[in-house]
Parts: sequence; structure tokens; C-alpha cells
Amino acid sequence: MEQNWEDLINAIVLQAFKDLRWARRRLRRHPGDLKAIWMIEDVEHFLLSQWCEMLTGIDGEYIFRKFKERL
Repeated sequence: MEQNWEDLINAIVLQAFKDLRWARRRLRRHPGDLKAIWMIEDVEHFLLSQWCEMLTGIDGEYIFRKFKERL
């Protein structure tokens, strides 16, 4: 049962990374795209939230920095 929760948490964080990557690419091609801007804001808000830290057990700012390094 514990593995199922870990898989879900990993899937949530992975989806956040995919969404952020998509939004950044979209903005490069279409500056001012509101959907992409909102997606970036939503992902940043999630990653820097206490909820993300509670789910992952890792400081959200650390995760956010790692995301930015990989993009």
C-alpha cells in the first residue's frame, strides 16, 4: 500500500515538471500565451507550497531549483 502512495506522489511531481517544461517551450514560441503563463504560475505555486513539501518530504524550493536546472 505504501508503494502506491509513493507512486502517486512521484506521478504528481513528474506531471508538474512536464507541465512546466511544456509551458516554457510554449512561451518561447508564443510569447504572451496566457495559458502557458498561468501554467508556470500554477506549477511554481504548487512546488513552493507546504502541500508539496508535505507530500514529498523535500523542501519545495529545492525541487523548484532542480526543475529550473533541468529546463
